[in-house]
Amino acid sequence: MNNQTTIEHVFITGATGCVGHYLIKECLKNPQLHVHVLVRKPEKLKFSEEDKKRISAHLGDFKQIENHSDVISKMDYIIHSVTEWWGEEQTMQVNVDKTKEFFMMADQKRLKQIIYFSTASILGKGNRVVEEAKQFGSDYIKSKYHAYHMIKTLPFKDKVSIVFPTMVFGGDKVYPQSHITKGVYSSLHYLNYIRYIYVDGAFHFIHAADIAKIAVHLMQQPTQEKEYVLGNKEVKIKDAIKILYTLFKKKPLFRVYISVRGVLMLAKFLRIKIGKWEEYCMNNPYMTFKTVAPSDFGLTNTFDTLEALIKDIQILNQPA
Repeated sequence: MNNQTTIEHVFITGATGCVGHYLIKECLKNPQLHVHVLVRKPEKLKFSEEDKKRISAHLGDFKQIENHSDVISKMDYIIHSVTEWWGEEQTMQVNVDKTKEFFMMADQKRLKQIIYFSTASILGKGNRVVEEAKQFGSDYIKSKYHAYHMIKTLPFKDKVSIVFPTMVFGGDKVYPQSHITKGVYSSLHYLNYIRYIYVDGAFHFIHAADIAKIAVHLMQQPTQEKEYVLGNKEVKIKDAIKILYTLFKKKPLFRVYISVRGVLMLAKFLRIKIGKWEEYCMNNPYMTFKTVAPSDFGLTNTFDTLEALIKDIQILNQPA
C-alpha cells in the first residue's frame, strides 16, 4: 500500500510584493503544496530557510514568462497577482497579452484552478465592470478592463476565479508594506488640513493577509461563483477621517462639508487640471460593492474594522 502524500504545485506571480508574501505564507500552511515563484531578486523573499525548502524561485521577468513554460505546464494551480502600472504599451503587454500567454501555458488536463487578481477600480454598481474604465481610465485601469474581458474568452474560463481587491493594507517589519499602509504616516501632515472638512463618499478596505486567506481558499475549494470583490464593510470618508484624527489626537474645532461640485469649482479656480477618470471617480464617490471577507467562507478575519487596522499601523511605527 502506498502511503506517500501527493504533492501539488502552485505558481505565484508578484511574490515579492506585499500581497505576494501573504499568498506564499497562506499556501505554506498546506503541507501538500509546493510553491513556485517568479522573481528577479530572490533575496526579496522574506521567509525562513525552512520555508524556502518548499519554495522554488524561478529567476526572470514576467515579460519573458515564455522562458518558464516547462515549469508552468506542470502546475496544478496558478495565482496571478503581478501587474504593470505604467505606460499604455507596457500595461497592455503585461496585464493582457502576457497574462493570456501565461495561462495558456498550463496543461489544461492537470490545471485545477487559476486565481486572477483584477481591481475593484473597474467596477460600478452591482459589481459590474463599467465602460468608463475603458473610456476614461489610466493605462493600468484600461488594461485591467481588457484583461477581464480577455479572460471571459478563454476556453478554460470556468477554471478562473477573478478577485477584485478594494483598498489594500498590509505588511509589517518583515513583509513589504502596501502603498496605503506606508502612506498613512508619510501623508499624516495632510491630516492637519483635511480634519476640518468632509466630503461625500465611502470605500471598502481589506488587509493583505485576508486577501491571501480568501484567494488560497478559493484555489483549493473553488465555488460556482467566479467573481468576488474583496473587502470589509464600507466606511464613509467622513467617518474614516474621524478615525484618523481621533487616533492621532488631532480633533478639529469644527468640520465643513464640501460637495463634489465645490471641489470641482475650486480646482477650476486654482487652475488644477482634473482628468476625465478622476472626474468620473469624484462624481461617483461611493465606491461600495457586495464584498466578501474571510468570515464569509468560515475563516477568521485578520482585521474587521478600519480603526483596528490603523491601530496596528501605529504599533508598527512605534520606535523600537
